[in-house]
Amino acid sequence: MNVTNQRGQTPLHVAVRYGDSACVHYLLTNGRQAVARTRMLCCLSGAQRHIQDSDGNTVAHLLADTFNEDVYRDILFPPTTTDILDLTLMNNDGRVLSVCTLTDVRAGYTSLHLAVRRLKLALVECLLECGGPVSLGDRSSGRRPLHMAVEAHDIDMCSLLLKRSQTSAASQLAHRTKSGDTPLHTAVRHAHEPIVQLLIECGADPTVQCAGVATHDVAAADGMDEATDEGRHGQLWTFVNTCVRVQ
Repeated sequence: MNVTNQRGQTPLHVAVRYGDSACVHYLLTNGRQAVARTRMLCCLSGAQRHIQDSDGNTVAHLLADTFNEDVYRDILFPPTTTDILDLTLMNNDGRVLSVCTLTDVRAGYTSLHLAVRRLKLALVECLLECGGPVSLGDRSSGRRPLHMAVEAHDIDMCSLLLKRSQTSAASQLAHRTKSGDTPLHTAVRHAHEPIVQLLIECGADPTVQCAGVATHDVAAADGMDEATDEGRHGQLWTFVNTCVRVQ
């Protein structure tokens, strides 16, 4: 039932990857009986969700690649299986160049990182309900799911992470990436005023500095100075500075 192929994938990995909800349901609910009927000398109790393939993916990581919400529910809220699915596990996804060592490293994402990057709002909601960790940064840059939602310009995703997770909004808003950026710094750099407004309304501090530069000065440093730039960049500069003056 949990035999792996050359890529370290179990039948459950493959069923999830193909979005085959009937197969996923069978493996989870009938696996115990199927193993018993074979009379094999083993202690298996059906399809196991915690097994990682050669890329470090559990079946939870692969949920980001399927659009079948029945699969989400069976994997995250299984009817009979008793194995523990650790949502803090990181895969070996995302080969990036390390600025420190100038060598290729694996970024390493949790299932929640991947769901946010794929903009899977329903899946993110399910993962949060299961205790998916919003407090873990990816291995290479230290970006938490909220940073990724900001980069994707997805205000609904940002709102969901801030209001529905078990980690406080204050903790998420204060977290810095390895380069020193808070989610608000990232939003300002991306010139997304609605998200900037949301983050500040949720408690983000616009006076916090990144590399010695305050958030409202990041706007000017990125070419958003009100005297030289027009449109959304200039409006954003004015908006952030207004928030600073209010504080």
